[in-house]
Amino acid sequence: MTATVTVDGVRFAAEAVLSDGPDARVHRGHVLSGDAPRPAVLVAYRQPRDVAAIAAAMRAATAAGVATPEVLGFAAYDRSPIGAATMVVELVPGRSVPLELGRRAAARRAFSELGALHAEIHAVAAPRQLASAPSPAVLLERFEVLAIEPPTGLAGAVAALGGATSAQLLHGDFHSRNVLIDATSRFVIDWSFAAAGDPLQDVARTLLLPKIATALVRPLSLFEQGIEARSDDYRSGYRAQAGALDEARLHDWQVVGAASALCDAYGNALSGRAGKSVRRELQVARRLRSVCETLV
Repeated sequence: MTATVTVDGVRFAAEAVLSDGPDARVHRGHVLSGDAPRPAVLVAYRQPRDVAAIAAAMRAATAAGVATPEVLGFAAYDRSPIGAATMVVELVPGRSVPLELGRRAAARRAFSELGALHAEIHAVAAPRQLASAPSPAVLLERFEVLAIEPPTGLAGAVAALGGATSAQLLHGDFHSRNVLIDATSRFVIDWSFAAAGDPLQDVARTLLLPKIATALVRPLSLFEQGIEARSDDYRSGYRAQAGALDEARLHDWQVVGAASALCDAYGNALSGRAGKSVRRELQVARRLRSVCETLV
């Protein structure tokens, strides 16, 4: 059975659920227009999102030469026929880059190219519609509200970063599974967390994601050495494209990013948003605190 919905004048027929996470449900299907149906994806967000700003970010990246799926239509949650912020984008070809490609030379090349691609995104000025990434100072307030002790070094990192003044385009969730490649193209997908800000904040998140994933899924720790090697390859590619990396500032953003993930785990334990038990979320929080301490 096919469910059909019209979003922003675009008629979409949903055929299968591609993913179903705490932030969004993603459907694969077709846009019904013209002579032949067009393969497409519908993203239904679980929380209100500024889908117009997300669309603007994707279009700005594409205009600068970074390929993204074409935005076919979008609707804010209060105007969406399904009662959720919704986007319809083209279904692009390609497969994500696996952490292990079998041959070390191929893996090094692939992750170096990912780093260079991320630097290309950061060379793009963020569109005016895009909100700024949260100030690091807000994080200290979150720890106070949650009544938990901030990790060692957080206050110093926040002070060193000061007020972030950059307004470059940040992807917000850049990793190998959000880049689809084939023989002739590469597309950056899932711009749900796009923001304007300091590129090093975005780089720090990318470097932290494997550590956060290991805290969430313990068996991934078996691949820690390979993950670290791929992170080094990514940094090398980013440096080659951007010209340099301010390692001290990058480290401060990593401290802030890890502490933010720690706050999220405590928040999830209270809200149940991530669908895990309180006990499980507190276990994750303890592991994330360990990650924070290793960065000091």
